[in-house]
Formats: sequence, structure tokens, C-alpha cells
Amino acid sequence: NTDRYAGIFAQTSSATVRDLVVDNATIQGRHDTGTVVGYAAGTSNFSGLIVKNGSVAIETNNYYYTGGLFGRVDNGQINDAWVINNPVSGHYVVGGVVGQSQAVSDNIHNVSSTVTARGNHYTGGLIGYWLYASTLSNSDSSGNVVSDQQRVGGLVGDAYATSSISNSFATGNVTGSVYVGGIVGVSNSPSLSNVYYASGTITGTSQAGGFIGHLSNGVTISNSYVGSGVSISGGDNTGGLIGWMNAGTTTITGSH
Repeated sequence: NTDRYAGIFAQTSSATVRDLVVDNATIQGRHDTGTVVGYAAGTSNFSGLIVKNGSVAIETNNYYYTGGLFGRVDNGQINDAWVINNPVSGHYVVGGVVGQSQAVSDNIHNVSSTVTARGNHYTGGLIGYWLYASTLSNSDSSGNVVSDQQRVGGLVGDAYATSSISNSFATGNVTGSVYVGGIVGVSNSPSLSNVYYASGTITGTSQAGGFIGHLSNGVTISNSYVGSGVSISGGDNTGGLIGWMNAGTTTITGSH
């Protein structure tokens, strides 16, 4: 499909989609490309979704919003969703589950699905670009995340506003240029609770961290850890937990 919106459902508005399994689907589009929905407008309710053994890609560079399940989701909820052995590749705003999201997400998973972006920013194992204050819980990614640009994270490429991540983890390798994190590439005042980057390699050229590459404001981290076998290579401003913090107050308890 080479239209602007590409997916089983090209575009939806305040839709409910649940209990759907998609096996061995090859999806190719331009802007707003995902296996299930290209662009989910309004307030959506997605649950019980599995996509496996296929692929999602864009036709060529210079297109936005690419994800394993959804290209872009405005608002609502994503619950109980899996992307399994289903590589995702794009150019700008690319995620293993959703390219760009404003939704509350619980129990979403990327299982061994490599996420690749070339030529632009915002790449994550689960979410490429996470807008506005929201929550991500009980979720994980074991897919490698590979980009030649900035804002790259094992779970989220860029969490734009105050956000909360809990009971979640990443284990895939994370590779980018600047702002590379095992959990989040760039974040503004997040809260991390029971979150861990258990194993893998984090590689960047500057501002790379076990949890967060670049922190725009303070952070609260509790009961979270970066695995002892994790390797972090990030040039200037490389940290075991945070690569670079711009401002704000950081509170870390029960974490290492």
C-alpha cells in the first residue's frame, strides 16, 4: 500500500479493535504505516492484538510514523499487545509497537523484532515518540533498536512530557548517535519504577546512559537497575544510569 495511511485499517476514528491475530503480513507504506492501523485518530481502545512473522516498512525515506501495530495513535488505550518476530523499519518516528503515541499503554511487548530507522530521529523498541503525560506499564522489548540518528531508546525513543514507566524492561541492543538510552533516549521529568535494562549493548557517540541518554529535567527512579553485564559505549557524557541531565532534581532509591 503506497497511500498515506497503510494498514489492515488504514485510518480509524475513536475505534475499538480487539482479539485480533495477524500472521505473516507484509505491510509497506508511506506516512502512518502499521500492521493493524496506520493512523488511529480520536480516542481508541485496542486490546488483545498479536502481530507475528511479518514485517512493516516504508516505501522509501522521508516518511513519518511507522510501527509494528500502529503508525500513529492519538489518544486512548493500548492493552495486551504483542509484536513477535516482526521487524519494523522506517525513517522518522519508528517504534516496535507504535511509531507515535499519546495513548496509555499496559502489557505491550516487542518480542525479538528488530526496529531500524535511517536518516532521522525518534526510534524505540516499543514507542518511537511518546507525546504528552502518559503511562507505560508491564511492558518489555527484546528486539534490537538500530538508528544512525538521535533519540533512540530500548523502550521509548523520546518521551516528550512528564511520563511514568513501571514494571517494564528492555534486553535488546540499542544503537544510535546522540541521546541513546537502554530505556529512553530523551525524556523530560519521567518517573521510572521497577524498570530495568537487563542485558545488551548500548552504543552512541555522545550522551548515552543505561536508563536515559538525555534528561531534560529531573527524574525519580526507584527499585530499578541496569544489568551488570551491560556494555555502554557513548563517547562524551556516558553514564551507567543517565548520560546527561540538563536541569532539575533527581531522586534515586533502591536502584543501581
